[in-house]
Amino acid sequence: MPKKTLNIGLIGYRFMGKAHSNAWRQAPRFFDLKRDVRLHTICGRNTAEVEKARAQFGWDHAVNDWRAVVADPE
Repeated sequence: MPKKTLNIGLIGYRFMGKAHSNAWRQAPRFFDLKRDVRLHTICGRNTAEVEKARAQFGWDHAVNDWRAVVADPE
């Protein structure tokens, strides 16, 4: 039976955003997670910069309003 997916939303893309992006990507290597991890949405105030972070760190979506992250049903 395939694992369910845990969709991650992250607010912030600079230093701690980089650190947490890396941590979520590495987590399955170190922990027996019950779900697959998906880097779903990263959020930041600067649209151009958060889009760069999305591409660089492998997120599926980038937004510039934290409410969009919270409201997303996924």
